[in-house]
Amino acid sequence: MSDRFTSRRDRFWKLLRDAGVDAFLVSHELNVRWLTGFTGDSSWLIMAAGKAILLSDSRYETQIAEECPGLEMVVRRTDQKITDIAGHVVNSLKARRLGVEGHVVTLETRDALASGLAGSDIVPVSMRIENELRCIKDSDEIAETRKAVQFASRGFDFLRATLRPDQTERDIAFELEHAMRKIGAAGVAFPAIIAAGDRAALPHYSPADRRVGDYDHLLI
Repeated sequence: MSDRFTSRRDRFWKLLRDAGVDAFLVSHELNVRWLTGFTGDSSWLIMAAGKAILLSDSRYETQIAEECPGLEMVVRRTDQKITDIAGHVVNSLKARRLGVEGHVVTLETRDALASGLAGSDIVPVSMRIENELRCIKDSDEIAETRKAVQFASRGFDFLRATLRPDQTERDIAFELEHAMRKIGAAGVAFPAIIAAGDRAALPHYSPADRRVGDYDHLLI
């Protein structure tokens, strides 16, 4: 297993000392990814002292084994809900206070979890991963950000060299993403804003079938 993700989980667990919890459930997809390296969805992470258990389903068994070698995994059956296996794991850990991401867990999910817990209290703990860990980038994340900037810059250079007045905003958005993917990007972080004429004044404009040659300026 990558020391990078083990170190992140260790740092997070140390942060939780003041929360007074025996175990913690991470259900936010991006936070699960940040703590484990797993790039799939529909999966939760349960942590306790010296323990990290990824809860998922059979679609991802091979992927988890490849992306998170050595990480303990519990796979739910098709007739089980993820809250069912979460309760089973927490009970097996004998945790008396289970921390959850208070800004993520819905009332319905909380009630489903509570029904399967053997006397454990659920403690909402909000935004600790985002505000105290993820906001400070490590050297690997800084390198990835620089690489992403290079992809975007090279994609824009390609786009600028190939622009034609008969293209639509939507065409250009597709061309930009295609160029970045050809260079090596996995995708775009956010949908591109390609806005011709007065549409450039809209903060979150979505590209439409407007020919850019019909306007005197273009925002990319």
